[in-house]
Amino acid sequence: MFKEEPSIAEPLRAAIDVGLGYLVLHQPGYSLSGGEAQRLRIAAELAKKNSKDTLYILDEPTLGQHMEDVDRLGGVLQRLVDEGNSVLIVEHHPSLLAQCDWLIELGPEGGENGGYLIASCPPGELSGTPTAPYVSKLLEGTS
Repeated sequence: MFKEEPSIAEPLRAAIDVGLGYLVLHQPGYSLSGGEAQRLRIAAELAKKNSKDTLYILDEPTLGQHMEDVDRLGGVLQRLVDEGNSVLIVEHHPSLLAQCDWLIELGPEGGENGGYLIASCPPGELSGTPTAPYVSKLLEGTS
């Protein structure tokens, strides 16, 4: 319907690309989850022309997402990297962690027993940490 109007079509396509195709126009911002709001900001960046050399910092953007949307988000984030940007993500979802170029794991537990660097490596080299078995299982399935 809006194919002939790029100023409308491109932002809508970007919203669909980040898994927000179910949102309605004029939906109030306060009704969005934190992950949805972050993905909407990513969509806004994707719709811009020539954005590069930008650092994106995301806090658990997969929160509440269906597995298909998590995979879609991984592809979108890779697109940002391919365009010359950097993406730093605080995340627990093994599927997205397995797609990272570099993984930093803090732990070994939460609270007073956490916050220590226990791993810093590509996902394929991760071992001996609480997250390692989950990431390894995903990576084995892609080999």
